[in-house]
Amino acid sequence: MSESLKLKQENSQEHLEEGNRNNHEYNHVRPSKNEVEAKQTEIIGEARQNLEDISLDSDQTLDKIKEMSSQEENVNQSPKNVNKDLKKAGLQKELSHVRRKMSKPDRIGSKVIHNKGISAVSEGLSKTIVRPSGMLSGAIIALIGTSLYYLFAKSVGIKYNYFIYIILFVGGFILGILMELISRTFKKNRVS
Repeated sequence: MSESLKLKQENSQEHLEEGNRNNHEYNHVRPSKNEVEAKQTEIIGEARQNLEDISLDSDQTLDKIKEMSSQEENVNQSPKNVNKDLKKAGLQKELSHVRRKMSKPDRIGSKVIHNKGISAVSEGLSKTIVRPSGMLSGAIIALIGTSLYYLFAKSVGIKYNYFIYIILFVGGFILGILMELISRTFKKNRVS
């Protein structure tokens, strides 16, 4: 028993000596406080330099953005552009407000009708060829004229000519535009 006790004692002594050796090596390998502080100062210096480089780049970028936005503000601040933008925004807001109250098919129809392309074509035609006064008078004269022509053709026994409708519509259209021009000239004379 004493031998086993001696062996255990020797083993524990060896473990203690080995632990002391490892601790001693660790103390020699571990950097000193000055070395750690120097390394930290170096890392902080590098980080500051990187931040300064980034801030210089961002300052230059910020200056470019400010310059571009000031040029854009000068262009966009003319009263004509502001009014045009306000009108577009107001129209879109009003359309979305009205569309919320519509049924789904009506909403789709509204989106088609108020499409930019279709609206542009419609506006262009309304200012040139397709005047409402011309269309209305052309339709009324064509309806009345073809009805009378149909009754006449039926009573006399001649063949109905469909080309008469086109002639009456064009004639009524021209008459409607002439009436609109005359009424505009009289209105201008009364205002002046």
